[in-house]
Amino acid sequence: GWEYVIKQHEDRLPIFNEALLKGTIVPIKQARFTVGNIDPQCNWPTNYLESLLTQIWFPITVCSQNRAPKNAILQYLQEIVMGEASYKFKLYDFG
Repeated sequence: GWEYVIKQHEDRLPIFNEALLKGTIVPIKQARFTVGNIDPQCNWPTNYLESLLTQIWFPITVCSQNRAPKNAILQYLQEIVMGEASYKFKLYDFG
């Protein structure tokens, strides 16, 4: 466990992570972030961190699903000459 990490990796977790830049638009089922392991003898940190990071998956999904309706609302507001002033108050989605 932790003693192996301390001895073999100088107190650093043997993992790497990759993520898309904030605001990147990607297709459905595209990974937003990944966590990987650099030491096959020590795979438990990867599983632990993946479990923690899935807690941010839900807000990412809500934001992604709200993009299309917000764009449609903005388009119609511009067509009826209300502009963007009331744009932020037209769609409430708290998940």
